[in-house]
Amino acid sequence: MDSFGTVLKRARTQADLTQEQLAEKMGVSVTSVQNWESGKTKVRIDKLEKLAYLYNIPLQTLTIEMLASSSPARMDNFPDFLFDTYTNDIISTLHLNLAQQELFGILYIYHAECLDRTGMHSDTLREDLKRIPFEFVSRFGSIQLLNIAEGLYHVLRYVKPDFLVRVLRIDPEKEFDVRMLPKELICDFIDNGYQQPDDTDWATDHGLWFTVSMHKAKGILPLLAEAPVHLTDGKWSDPLREDVPEQIRRFGTAPAQIRSQIEALTDYQEDAQHRWMLSLNARGRELLTWFLDHES
Repeated sequence: MDSFGTVLKRARTQADLTQEQLAEKMGVSVTSVQNWESGKTKVRIDKLEKLAYLYNIPLQTLTIEMLASSSPARMDNFPDFLFDTYTNDIISTLHLNLAQQELFGILYIYHAECLDRTGMHSDTLREDLKRIPFEFVSRFGSIQLLNIAEGLYHVLRYVKPDFLVRVLRIDPEKEFDVRMLPKELICDFIDNGYQQPDDTDWATDHGLWFTVSMHKAKGILPLLAEAPVHLTDGKWSDPLREDVPEQIRRFGTAPAQIRSQIEALTDYQEDAQHRWMLSLNARGRELLTWFLDHES
């Protein structure tokens, strides 16, 4: 999980502000800004409110980030090493507070139109907010409700509603955070729990796209841990050799089919005896360790 200083630095960069410009707007020294972003000093609550304004981020969101990064009880389980910085930065933003979870539950129960489409759309969300009971609105206030909805909107751009509701039903009082999920649920999220980008997302370089099949990798990687497996005598020959373990055969009848699901984790190459072998690469070994590490 990113430190709060990293979160502040990323938010400042996204707001297109230098440390010097931020210091001037905040009425503090550049050293103070540097200390916030390095984690040397904490941000006072009155300064946090102004930062939220300058960064155009709900104060509640910044507060949650600050508390989360300082909580020793939170365990970051997400396998950052598998993905690029862009993807990991998105993952770090995929968390909800209890108010956002309650709003999601209401929308889900009322079959909100925004949850029936692929991806999350702000226009339909605004319409669906009209379904919200007055008691819920009055509890938070209309403007705060908009902030709550904004945070929920962001998460549902990347997380499928059915996956989110499955996680929340396990422990309704626990705040949702992709990074803090048990490893089995993280595997479910990477395999089938995220919203794949549509054409608009591709055009604007937004969206998540995972190329590793986690559950299949979990079944294959242990077989490759001791030694490479002899798949074929020809690079793309079909079928596989008869002595290929059944655990690998179930993922495909040719090397191309198998590697399409775990390509980032393995090497497929000819050895000194001219045999084509499937072996773990460094990233595959790191993921295998991630699978095997005790999870508290």
